Amino acid sequence: MTTVSTVSPPEDLILHPPRIRLAFLGAVMAGVALLPLLVALASLAQDKIAPLPLVAALCMAGVLGRISYYFLSRLSTPRPSLVIGLPGIYFDASPLVGPGMVRWAELLDASAAERNGSVSLCLELRPDAAFLSSLSTLRRGLLGFPVPGSRARLYLPQGMLPLPVADLLPLLADYRRLAGSGSAVNASPPLQ
Repeated sequence: MTTVSTVSPPEDLILHPPRIRLAFLGAVMAGVALLPLLVALASLAQDKIAPLPLVAALCMAGVLGRISYYFLSRLSTPRPSLVIGLPGIYFDASPLVGPGMVRWAELLDASAAERNGSVSLCLELRPDAAFLSSLSTLRRGLLGFPVPGSRARLYLPQGMLPLPVADLLPLLADYRRLAGSGSAVNASPPLQ
């Protein structure tokens, strides 16, 4: 009797951001968003209406309020910050970057990087990555991506990841190895 063994691919690893962190960041950003509004109201109360500072304060309050909304809305409708699977990495870990998908073939390297005083997961992408081509010129500039056709580094902050970056790197390497085993899906060098 012949036994056929089938090895099923591993399920996607779905990682949600820490809820306490979402609540904290949402509350802090809501508080910070109120400061420009208070400055605008104070200038109106003193009959010193200067249009440019007033408009700047309102714009700043709007941007900070939107960031606060991003964090607080994730409390009521939980979405994963990272999904690691055989197709690649899906991420939604930053209000600036937004959601996106990087296939294993588009990833050059993943590493821990210190940025702005904290550790982030750094994904170095190929110049032809589909995620990069989906971004507008303005968004590319806001994210600090170089001109099209050159490598880009995408930083996902540790605060929105449920595991330390050092613990995520071996998981990424394992999934990447599984995705590339026996096929030409993984044409890039292994993760370090």
